[in-house]
Amino acid sequence: MADAAICDTLEVARALRKFGFKADQAEARAAAKRHAPETGLGELATTASVEKLEADHKWIKLIGGAIVTALIQWWLAELISDTMPGQ
Repeated sequence: MADAAICDTLEVARALRKFGFKADQAEARAAAKRHAPETGLGELATTASVEKLEADHKWIKLIGGAIVTALIQWWLAELISDTMPGQ
């Protein structure tokens, strides 16, 4: 299993060098890729995942705002009815 990881990192480093990375940069990136599962780097956020979280966050804020608005309206109605004479 370790041999497969070494071959993969070597291939990654070679590919990165072809794309213009310096040798030390390519090797560092390949090493980071090799250790990604151990360090949790394999779970880095992508643009798509961040956009989804932002969309979810907007919905949560919208629903939370609606709940707060409903509670304030109810509270104000109770307050007004308590202060009205004869009711």
